[in-house]
Amino acid sequence: MKPLELDEAPELEVEPIKTRRFDARIPREWTRVALAAMLALAGLVFAGMILWRGLGLAQSLDDLAKLAGLVLSPLFGVVGTVLGFYFGSRERD
Repeated sequence: MKPLELDEAPELEVEPIKTRRFDARIPREWTRVALAAMLALAGLVFAGMILWRGLGLAQSLDDLAKLAGLVLSPLFGVVGTVLGFYFGSRERD
């Protein structure tokens, strides 16, 4: 079999690959959502563990409410502050 000559090669109709510029805002926003969800979930798990453990320690429901207020208020205050600071520093589009 003889090799193809250059003028015998078939013409291929191929369109160039369409690309778009990388937009760093998209992964950044997904990262922010993931971090916020993980922080909120961790806060809820921590709160659940405290309340579960507090059920055994508290003598009455009033004691459990005091324990929850004493521990969970600062916890969710810190979580809210972190999330507010993080999302508040977001660039304006």
